[in-house]
Amino acid sequence: MYGNAYLPGKDKFIRGVERRMHLLVPVRVVERRRVMTKDDEPKPFLLIARCRAKPENVDAYVDAARVADEGVRASEPGMLHHTFVRDPDDACAFAWSEVYADADALLFHLENPPLVEFVARHEALGDRFSIEVYGTLDAATKAKFSATGFPIKYFDRALGYSRLG
Repeated sequence: MYGNAYLPGKDKFIRGVERRMHLLVPVRVVERRRVMTKDDEPKPFLLIARCRAKPENVDAYVDAARVADEGVRASEPGMLHHTFVRDPDDACAFAWSEVYADADALLFHLENPPLVEFVARHEALGDRFSIEVYGTLDAATKAKFSATGFPIKYFDRALGYSRLG
């Protein structure tokens, strides 16, 4: 199994693909519901999570992040972009950059076991975690996300567009 794939223009994700004779063959195709704005546009948004490992735990922290990343990639078709980057000025500091297809993708992410496990590992291995969301979320989604207890700053969209989604 090689993970998920997106079928452009068809609003379908392939849940799991296998390599057969140099081709990726769908195992199961899953319809993806698109959430639209009033303008009938997709509502993707960006999330930046800044975190810091305790100096003695940096390698274990990166290993925990790797496991989370692999799990998210395999199980979250609504996660359009997911990277873990190192701060160039602090060897213990990192940031996740995540682009979600819509608010439902975020709510799924919050309960997804790979993320839940990473958060538990962060509590033991890390010493800081803050989140910034770039794009407008509805009040109910903000309330559910804020209930996680992490410091979150919301940057609602004033104007602009996205070609994602």
